[in-house]
Amino acid sequence: MNFKNVSLKFFIGLLSLVLFAFSAMASYLVLDVAQFDPYQVRSRFAEPGSLPKAFIVQSGSMEPAVKTGSIVITRKAETYNQGEIISYKKDAKNVITHRIQVKNYPDGINSDPVYLTAGDANEDFDSGSITNDQIVGKVALTLPYLGYVANFAKQPYGFLLLVIVPATIVIYEELKGLLKEIFKTLSILKRRLFDRKSHTLKYSLQGTTLKAKNGGLHKATAIVPIFGAALVFAGLASSFFSDKETSQGNVFQASTWGSPTPTPTVQPGDIVINEVYYDVDADHVQPPGSDENTFEWVEIYNKSAQTVNLKDWKIEDNSGTQRTISTSNRNLASGQFAILAKAANVFVLWTIPDSAEKIQLGEIIGNGLANGGDRVVLRDSLGNIIDQMSYGTDVSVLNPSSSDVAEGHSLERVPDGFDNDLGSDFFDTNPPTPGS
Repeated sequence: MNFKNVSLKFFIGLLSLVLFAFSAMASYLVLDVAQFDPYQVRSRFAEPGSLPKAFIVQSGSMEPAVKTGSIVITRKAETYNQGEIISYKKDAKNVITHRIQVKNYPDGINSDPVYLTAGDANEDFDSGSITNDQIVGKVALTLPYLGYVANFAKQPYGFLLLVIVPATIVIYEELKGLLKEIFKTLSILKRRLFDRKSHTLKYSLQGTTLKAKNGGLHKATAIVPIFGAALVFAGLASSFFSDKETSQGNVFQASTWGSPTPTPTVQPGDIVINEVYYDVDADHVQPPGSDENTFEWVEIYNKSAQTVNLKDWKIEDNSGTQRTISTSNRNLASGQFAILAKAANVFVLWTIPDSAEKIQLGEIIGNGLANGGDRVVLRDSLGNIIDQMSYGTDVSVLNPSSSDVAEGHSLERVPDGFDNDLGSDFFDTNPPTPGS
């Protein structure tokens, strides 16, 4: 190997090394320091809807149709139909890939449709309907698991490995071929210029090519950095698991984090026994002939200014038999009524406002409220008596007690919550008014 060839290879190698180091450092600084966002760059250079778009699916709510980590290719369509998988914008940044479950025309067949979507693995629809303006496109192609590679390519190190390094190798090979051609041409020029036998300058300049030559890279290798760059510009599409459960009787609140707020102390009289229905008429025993104790109910009322949790509270009669109101959190808001009865079939026999809580005890109240006289006692979770009353022949709480009422009537505080610890606080009410 002569000195000329050694110098040429050293020069090319040094130049390629410098080029790679510069590209790698510049790319890392751009991605890491400038917080490069491929999705924003892509949206800036492409007209909306002009080109197919690629998104990475980040969860398994569309399985088995679309695996987690897949890349979906979407394209705009004139119409979208039930059963098709689409990608749509939930907000300015988030794109969701789910299936159309329902297509409606709320304003008539000639109006724009609205869609209800859901993931194949979800039990419920996504929250809210979507319109054509929100749809990015219909999924035309799914590339399983390629999204994991794309996510890696979006990181600084991944970008270096999948884009910069392959591109530098291709540039190195092409630069080597180019310099060889330049040196070859210069050598021809030198011989022609100093050839004394001829005054005619003849030379040829051959262009460079990506064709494999003298052990160089094949032109197909250029696809490697191009593919890596394409992965970088793949967007992110969410697909999420969802399910809806109803939690009745709970009040959820949000506040700034701080020291735990102690549970408000409930004082006697904060929650009162507001109405008692103990002498059940035939119209409210269904089916006829059933045990009338099953259809008794007691209304309680929160007259305090705070929400009270009824968990582990109890109600009892003069037999001392206690029934637990709720074994889980069950809140009663300020000014709210709650109806306590054995089962839900009691509530359907009455017109009860939606604002009132309907609590099933699972058992009759005490051992059954006696028609001639009994008492009702309300206890908190610690067993403290919060309120109590007695009627008819039972004078254990109120003496004189509240008057006994006729079948189908109830005893009710008038006005609601009025409490002087007297039998006269309760009035004969017909018809009864549960929940109001």
